[in-house]
Amino acid sequence: MGQNANVQKKYWEILKNSKWNSDRNKMPRYSVLEVVLENQIDFNNKKRMTENIITQPLSLSQEIQQYLKRVE
Repeated sequence: MGQNANVQKKYWEILKNSKWNSDRNKMPRYSVLEVVLENQIDFNNKKRMTENIITQPLSLSQEIQQYLKRVE
């Protein structure tokens, strides 16, 4: 667990000033980044909801990876 905590602190330092953490001044307890993928889910449109569930995390993870490459 100690190794994970050290890695978490390292990435918090890298990501704490990013746009994803702009409203945080303290590291989340179990993560370094918490993002809302969809704030208006339409449960009546299951096809679109499923597409968003699949595409949003992929798109966001690519954006975060690009950010990490730039700052590291």
